[in-house]
Amino acid sequence: MTSCATCNTAIIFGGKKEAGLVFCKVACQEDNGFLRFARQIPDEIVAEHAQSIHAGACPVCDQQDDAIDVHYINKVWSLIFFTKWSSEDQISCRSCAVKSLFFATFSSFL
Repeated sequence: MTSCATCNTAIIFGGKKEAGLVFCKVACQEDNGFLRFARQIPDEIVAEHAQSIHAGACPVCDQQDDAIDVHYINKVWSLIFFTKWSSEDQISCRSCAVKSLFFATFSSFL
C-alpha cells in the first residue's frame, strides 16, 4: 500500500503523482516544497545533523542523560458515534517519552 509523501496517509486508490512522489490530495501535492528542498541536501550532512541531535540534550527536559530518539505517541478519544485518532512524533529522551506515552494511554483510557 502506498502512503502520501506529505502527510503519510494511506492511499488505496489513485493519488496524485509528481517527480516520483505520490500524494493523497492536491493540497498535499502543493505543500511538498520542503520535500523538493530536502532532496537537495546531501545524505552526509543529514546524517551528521541527526547524530548531533541524537547525542545532544533532550529538547523537552534539557537533560543530557539519555540518547535522544524519535518516539511515536498515539491517542484515541471516542464517544458513542465519534472517534478521534491522533499520532504525534516526539523527539525526546526515553524518560520524557514514557511520560508522554503514559499521559496518552491514560487520556485514551478515559
